[in-house]
Amino acid sequence: MYTPASAPRTIGGVLDDTLRLYRSAFSAWIVPSLIMAAIRFAISLYLNAKLTALMGVGAQGTGAMAAQTAAIMHTPGLWPAYIVLIVLDVGLLTWLVANILEVAIGKAPKALDGLGVGVRLLPAGLLGSFLVGLAVVGGMILLVIPGLYIAGRLLYWNVALVDERAGATTAIGTSWALVKGHWWRSTTVLGVLWIIAIVVSMVAAMASGVSAALVNHDLATVQLVTQSVAAVLNIFVTPLIPCGLVAIYQDLKLRAGGGDLAARISSLQPT
Repeated sequence: MYTPASAPRTIGGVLDDTLRLYRSAFSAWIVPSLIMAAIRFAISLYLNAKLTALMGVGAQGTGAMAAQTAAIMHTPGLWPAYIVLIVLDVGLLTWLVANILEVAIGKAPKALDGLGVGVRLLPAGLLGSFLVGLAVVGGMILLVIPGLYIAGRLLYWNVALVDERAGATTAIGTSWALVKGHWWRSTTVLGVLWIIAIVVSMVAAMASGVSAALVNHDLATVQLVTQSVAAVLNIFVTPLIPCGLVAIYQDLKLRAGGGDLAARISSLQPT
């Protein structure tokens, strides 16, 4: 069973907590992660089939490209599929975070325990996703750096939403307050996890694509194999980031609660 930290941790310590949480919470995240990967795979196949049919072999020139773009934008079923994917992603991510958060506080939830949480918090999750996305995009439009700063301050709103059950705006405010004074620290930890996830995904995608191309030169087959491998890999890679978010969130809460100061005072006392 995962043992929660009782005092703020170093960057390396939070990374270690993330990996321990990832291993300890396996039975809690495997089901929602599997469902999430399966839904993403099915919808991606549907969207790829729609887009491939519209690309038009041999179309050239600016006019042809503009016509293809317009056709894609007006494809029946395209936007509903994206909307369904967004809604399901928000609900499933909340389910995932709810289960991981339970493990992080020393409990042993069953895989389906967080499903009800994901359903109940879905409206707040959708609102929060919209507001955070709007804030980040607004920052990016002004300048890239403000957008990155805002993103770093709001990364933990979903964990706060599950933890506090207090609504989207309150959760966003909690994330903003917790990261104050710890932006570089929290962003560094999460950045390392993102790099690990991206590198693993890229290597697997390249290896599967090359292998499929060597066996069968058909582009459709190569794409199908690559997407299938990516779907399987996503089952195990996707939970790494939520585990990191939960581990960092817990560390930030300890610091906000005075644990950081207590740890420093304790380190100065003679032994």
